[in-house]
Amino acid sequence: MFQRHWSIVIAASCLLTTVFCQQQNLNEASLINHLLQDYTPESRPVLDSTNAVRVTLDLALSQLIDLDAKRQELKTNIWLRHYWKDEYLTWNASEYNGLSAIRIPSNQIWRPDIVLYNRRFEEGYADTPDTNAVIYSDGSVNWNYPTTIQSSCVVDITYFPYDKQECLLTFGSWTYDGFAIDLYNRTAVGDLNNLIESEEWQMLEMQAVRNVIIYGCCPEPYPDVTYHIRIKRKSLFYNFYMVAPCIVLVLLAVLGFCLPMDSGEKLSLGITMLLSLVVFAQIVSDKLPASSRAIPLIGQFFGISIVVVTLSSAATVIAMNLHFHGPMPQLIPKWLRPLLYMRRCRSNKTASTTENPDLKSVYENVNPTLDLGPVKPPPKISSTPEPNDNITTLSKDSNTSGRIFLLLDRKLDSMIAHLKTIVARHYRKDTRDARSDEWKQLAIVVDRILLGTFMFAALVATAVLLGPFASM
Repeated sequence: MFQRHWSIVIAASCLLTTVFCQQQNLNEASLINHLLQDYTPESRPVLDSTNAVRVTLDLALSQLIDLDAKRQELKTNIWLRHYWKDEYLTWNASEYNGLSAIRIPSNQIWRPDIVLYNRRFEEGYADTPDTNAVIYSDGSVNWNYPTTIQSSCVVDITYFPYDKQECLLTFGSWTYDGFAIDLYNRTAVGDLNNLIESEEWQMLEMQAVRNVIIYGCCPEPYPDVTYHIRIKRKSLFYNFYMVAPCIVLVLLAVLGFCLPMDSGEKLSLGITMLLSLVVFAQIVSDKLPASSRAIPLIGQFFGISIVVVTLSSAATVIAMNLHFHGPMPQLIPKWLRPLLYMRRCRSNKTASTTENPDLKSVYENVNPTLDLGPVKPPPKISSTPEPNDNITTLSKDSNTSGRIFLLLDRKLDSMIAHLKTIVARHYRKDTRDARSDEWKQLAIVVDRILLGTFMFAALVATAVLLGPFASM
């Protein structure tokens, strides 16, 4: 019996709930029919036509999709919220079982023609989504909808890739002036609570500012609400893929001064690094707009790097010219000799001249045209033959011995002349080698000076241009 009573109670409750729901639906349907029976969505919802409709605007930024610097275009996903009061859409909630809010398709009621002034049309996106509007019993209307918009944005690339950008979203009525629609911002800042974080940009702030502007076409004031979106670029991607390789290329080009002159790759290394920098600079320029107002920071860095590498390659040519000074090198000019005053060069020169003093004296005294004077007469030879002496056979004939000594004297003179020629030739060769070694030593010194100079210049340029932004 007890279970039977409980079954009756539950069935009665369900029946009452169903009846109440049907009654509630009936009340909402009758209310909507009552409100829209003589409603004209084309006219402003004011009883006195001289009054302005106060429209309050609020914007929530859902996602910053992209900022195209080349096209000067910002693409965002926003939630736009409109608030106003419709004096024709009011009712007494007690007459409709306490129903205080209803939802009606927004295209069936009056809507303010609030548009984005700096919007760029993109095919596939509706201008105004037909979402429901929430209407309250006192006539307050809340109309919200999400949309993806593309807007123009003036991009300042002066400090790219460490730049901060400010893009404006200006909303206002397109046909109504300030005497018909008085537009205000709901809050001083935009709603960033549901913002999806971007991988490239960091959101700094979004301020809302109300402006009243009188355009040249019309004497009436036109109020608008402008949202200032301030963002900062995340530079890790550019540091890793552009700045760091550029620094490495410059250092490699400068370290080319450490290569030996005879390696054959000294100049080709600098040319290869120069071509690589030009390719990197071209990649960067493809991502930036063609602007004549300012050169971006990374463009200045690449430009200085290219200049440093170009000058280092030209300096390498000069150093190689000093090293390979030609088959007949001249003495080093006096104004270049101070560069040779290094302990290592001086010690090597001293060692080369003191290790063989005899050769030095021979070189200093050699003279291929030296006259040896008259030939001395042959010594008197005894007529008594000695055993095993071949000359005794020649002493029998004095004429024969005189001719022999004269022939030997001529041969000796010829041998001395040839010896002097050989010695002079070796002296000239050693002189050329010594001068060539001096030029090579000078080339090494110049190489080391250029290495320090260009390394210092590269480090200073990097510190001056990128140093202030290293911690950003």
